[in-house]
Amino acid sequence: MLLSNSHQFIFIHIAKTGGLSVRNILEKYSEEPEKFKIAKPAKEIDGVHNKFHDVWRSLLLHATAQDALKELPNDTFNNCFKFAFVRNPWDWQVSMYHFILKEPESTPHNLVKSFGSFDAYIEAVVSTDFRFPKGTTKFQHEMIVDKDGNLLMDFLGHYENLAEDVAYVCQKIGVNEQLPHLNKSQHKDYRDYYTDRTREMIAEHYVKDINLFGYDFNGLITPVNS
Repeated sequence: MLLSNSHQFIFIHIAKTGGLSVRNILEKYSEEPEKFKIAKPAKEIDGVHNKFHDVWRSLLLHATAQDALKELPNDTFNNCFKFAFVRNPWDWQVSMYHFILKEPESTPHNLVKSFGSFDAYIEAVVSTDFRFPKGTTKFQHEMIVDKDGNLLMDFLGHYENLAEDVAYVCQKIGVNEQLPHLNKSQHKDYRDYYTDRTREMIAEHYVKDINLFGYDFNGLITPVNS
């Protein structure tokens, strides 16, 4: 999460939605509220490299809107322009799968590697108490709704329209920034990963995200801000 007092915005960072790129251009206008900071672990413990030192920055990124609502003064929360970015849940899970596999320090890395296939990963995600990497909620909407499920954001950008939606945010908060060139994930089109069965499993399991954000399997159909 980023909070800017000077430009009056709150950015809620949902994992794997382009948020690091957004954060990189906006963090100079903002700060991580003290309440949500995590002390950086020591680089070494008894002469042994501490793996948590390397992942410390990622632990800061994912405070929820409910956290902000609870901990920030009411005037601060209400007067800020609150925004987040979301992603097609089918695409999101492909991206999450590859992220976990390439990050040995990720909590579920060994488990996901042992599955041996994307289908097995999806089975675990939808049918077990699967532990996503630290700071990642099981559903995107959990990051940006209140306890009753009401959306707390003033604007939801979409990963599929990232440059355009970031430009809108920058105009809204009064900063002159452009999104840098994005490195595309090195994997096939997300649709190629799914069978009819796993496609339907995501449709059922992530129905709230799909309906709230305006997606179907092939992409964005009705942006939530429309």
